[in-house]
Amino acid sequence: MMIMKAGLLVLLTAVSGNVCAENSPAINTSKAVVSFAGADVVSLLQSSAAMKKTTEVRTTASMPMFKSDDQRFSSGLFSSSAGYAEFDSYAADEFCYIVSGEATVTSADGTATKLKAGDAISIPKGWKGRWDTSGYTKYYVSYKSGQ
Repeated sequence: MMIMKAGLLVLLTAVSGNVCAENSPAINTSKAVVSFAGADVVSLLQSSAAMKKTTEVRTTASMPMFKSDDQRFSSGLFSSSAGYAEFDSYAADEFCYIVSGEATVTSADGTATKLKAGDAISIPKGWKGRWDTSGYTKYYVSYKSGQ
């Protein structure tokens, strides 16, 4: 069993393939709804508080959930429609948990990592590469060092 606690997110993932919010009954992961402070992910990303951006290659929505006083540590939700994003230098160290959908992360050296719902990845500050997706939603935790 894996237990992940980050901010308001609490997931219990058992080998049986069930996902539970703390103190709630098990539900099947194929229909799982991850909740943040009582609101489901889709509702949060569609709310008026979410930041939405459309470019010629994709549409994104993000919902910051926490930011430290010094603005270096943050967590929240991020969603992207089908498309891609290229990075010359990732702005922060980031842990990502894929809530739904799929993405392929390809480093500048050509190393490709395919991600799907339930997968997690850590990306270091300064990373260079590209995210390609048919659409995904992630919960992220990031830290921007002072350097």
